[in-house]
Amino acid sequence: MIGDSPAETSHVEVKQTDSQPVLSNEGPRDNKNRIVSRLKNISKIVDSVNQEQSKGTEQHPFNIRTSELVKLGNGYTTYLENHADEITDEKTFQAIASLAKTSLLMNIEQYGVTIRNISGFVEQHPELNELNPPKKQDGPWSGIKETLYYSSNNDIREQFREGILTRASEDIQSGDFSPRDVDHLERFLVDPQGRMPGQFIPEYIAAHAGEIKIWSPSALDIFQEHVINKIGDNPGNLSQNEYLKQLDEEIASIKPNDLQKVSVQFADRQAKLAFIRDLRFGRVDFDMVKSEAKKRMGEITRRQDLKSLATHLKASFPPFLATLKSTAGASIAERKPILIALVESYGLEAAAKQAVLGYLETNLK
Repeated sequence: MIGDSPAETSHVEVKQTDSQPVLSNEGPRDNKNRIVSRLKNISKIVDSVNQEQSKGTEQHPFNIRTSELVKLGNGYTTYLENHADEITDEKTFQAIASLAKTSLLMNIEQYGVTIRNISGFVEQHPELNELNPPKKQDGPWSGIKETLYYSSNNDIREQFREGILTRASEDIQSGDFSPRDVDHLERFLVDPQGRMPGQFIPEYIAAHAGEIKIWSPSALDIFQEHVINKIGDNPGNLSQNEYLKQLDEEIASIKPNDLQKVSVQFADRQAKLAFIRDLRFGRVDFDMVKSEAKKRMGEITRRQDLKSLATHLKASFPPFLATLKSTAGASIAERKPILIALVESYGLEAAAKQAVLGYLETNLK
């Protein structure tokens, strides 16, 4: 039904998203009309991006495949429009809408999940089944492995994704579309020998283990700080920043299972990937991210030498540390008097008290 299966086409884990249109508690027919209208809008956006990209390269496999999938998505949309009153089960309507949306946006993995879930319904409705016959060898999804996963298509795939997001800006503002809807259109690491990721990723991890072990297990906020430090204060054109592009490709290509084999964790993978792309293409403000990251890095509770105060505070160190943590995020004007009063209440010897107060004065920012 779908040409190359997800298991055959991708080194990337299957992402079962909740991005398909859903019906609300309002009038069923009005909701169905709204969903059809949104699908038609997505079709216009995708088709316009493909037409612009294909000028002069109409026979590029990516453009040809996109055109075929737009036709498939439109077919599902038309089916919904013509049979809206007959499809009384809301989940079935939503599933067909998902087939339309995932076709338009080239999301083979979500399409595969959905088509399997409603295979019985599809088989019982020839008009729907004929849109993508199960045994058709040259169907709209044929050749999708090269389109979606070959690193040679990194740039055109990325341009396609960002072109969609540019044209969908109003829909993003209204909540009808999300940058996450096209996160599956990824960049992948390039192997000089032309091998697929599954063949060379173990070697890549071994060669770059030092750096990967720093950012892969970290929480998202720590990862953001690491990235900000790496690119510096004047990164230039972020979309073409080589370090960010490398991270984009690494996170897309390396799966958690790959790192588990070498006893390394991979935390917040999808959130990190979303952050890198949003940073690269201006969906988050670099100066704001930098400011927040610097502020977190300056937080006194994260200083490695904080434990040196234990020798001065002794038994009072645990409650002192607890107060430091509980007041994190408060302004210095609010926080400083609380901590000074706390130190004063401990009745420390003069030298110990001076050491603790001096530390606070230097590091409480």
